Amino acid sequence: MSCTKHFLTFQWTRHNWRRQVTQTESMTFRETDQWGRRFPSDYVLCHAQYVCEDCGAVREEGECGCDPERAVNCKVRLDLLAKAREQESGVRV
Repeated sequence: MSCTKHFLTFQWTRHNWRRQVTQTESMTFRETDQWGRRFPSDYVLCHAQYVCEDCGAVREEGECGCDPERAVNCKVRLDLLAKAREQESGVRV
């Protein structure tokens, strides 16, 4: 289905975007506090993009990051992890 609409001589595009995570990774960085002491800090990095549900067009969003507590509740990240588990086990979740 096309997202390009026509009326008389006018033409416009209207997509139905849905956010999707294509890659996720947990990382630990060494950070420094205000006194110069180094400490480990955990982050979750994801690559996100928008996909049109109607025509399949893709718009890159880029990288996003958050702390692990927030990542545990991120719906688009959890969708990616569920799909990965589904592909590994061969069973639909």
